[in-house]
Amino acid sequence: MSRFSWRRLAELHRASALILLNILLFLIGLNLVLGLIFRVEDALTADPGDPVTRKYAGAEFARVYPGRAPEEIRAILTESFNRPFVYQPFTQFTERPFAGRHVTVDPAGFRRIPDQGPWPPAATGVNIFLFGGSTTFGYGVPDDDTIAAHLQRQLREGGLLAAVYNFGRGHYYSTQERILFQQLLVQGFQPTVALFIDGLNDFYHDQDMPKLTNQLSDCVDHLRRPTSREWALFSNLPMARANRAFNDWFKGVKRRWRGQDRTGPLDAERFDRPEVIDQVLERHRRNRELIAAMARVRGVQAAFVWQPVPTFAYDLQQHLFIGDDFGRHALSHYGYTELAQRLAQDPPGPDILWCAEIQRDLAEPLYVDQVHYSGAMSARVARCIAERLAANGLIPAMTDGHRDAPATGLPEQRS
Repeated sequence: MSRFSWRRLAELHRASALILLNILLFLIGLNLVLGLIFRVEDALTADPGDPVTRKYAGAEFARVYPGRAPEEIRAILTESFNRPFVYQPFTQFTERPFAGRHVTVDPAGFRRIPDQGPWPPAATGVNIFLFGGSTTFGYGVPDDDTIAAHLQRQLREGGLLAAVYNFGRGHYYSTQERILFQQLLVQGFQPTVALFIDGLNDFYHDQDMPKLTNQLSDCVDHLRRPTSREWALFSNLPMARANRAFNDWFKGVKRRWRGQDRTGPLDAERFDRPEVIDQVLERHRRNRELIAAMARVRGVQAAFVWQPVPTFAYDLQQHLFIGDDFGRHALSHYGYTELAQRLAQDPPGPDILWCAEIQRDLAEPLYVDQVHYSGAMSARVARCIAERLAANGLIPAMTDGHRDAPATGLPEQRS
């Protein structure tokens, strides 16, 4: 090759190296600038430290936390929503063991309540295992204000020696609860009564895919994708954070352009979908059948609670935390409407406890965020469960003062 060709090659190499160096310096500089911007933003938004107070700034939290100081409310919300999950075989994840001022998660997998029964459960008395999602766990309320705490207190006041174990977990729905119940039985932990409190998350997870499905799929597919450590390194760069923020902004622009933000909180256009509702209700029915079959084999009484949800039989004028809309939770409105009609026409057996309408005529705020119950609402749900368990003969009858609900509590036919 001639001297001229070598000289041109060297010049091309120097020019290319200079361009790449400038690009690298630009990217480093951009990350430094964005990092500084995000550091300032984080410092300005560091207080409050819980996502609920941050999202609903200015809301009247005192109305759903009567008698509690703002600092105490903030601490309850922080302990409720800022605890990462931990992996668990078969169900994907569980609540991480935790010992806070307001939230206590036992290493055995249940949330503790005042006067908690022993683990493993004692052979005497009535041991009740509660299964459900974050509303059952009690996100947003302290240990003594969960459904489990109120249920144990009410049953004992009614003369029943009950020990309640709260296996509610964030994002869980009937499929995961069925698996968790089976695993507890396999491990030798057997309750007298197994209660499944469902509805909200079954409609939210209409595709029957638990919360961490995509993340766990990424881990299994690591040979074709970056490893979790490599991905974490990239995703923590300021440029990646800026890209996520831009994507969120752009999605909002697309929703407004398509008119989706003008459909109202229950968005009939996207969520009034009879075929999806049929699929969810059928899946829930099959999960109930399998749970009941396992329970019969082990001599356990199973019962299934249709929980209240804010999108059905509740005056949304009383709701303090609707936000822009209910998103995927809007499906529960149309699902519950269809379910209520079916139950009115074809009442189920006594193991189905219909508590979905206990809020129908209540003119007061009942939720501490968009979907999670206040302490007062948790007490009402517990009361519904206790009364209908006794009225339907699923537990020994309580004293007369605790037996004022109808035997089924099923919905009336409405025009």
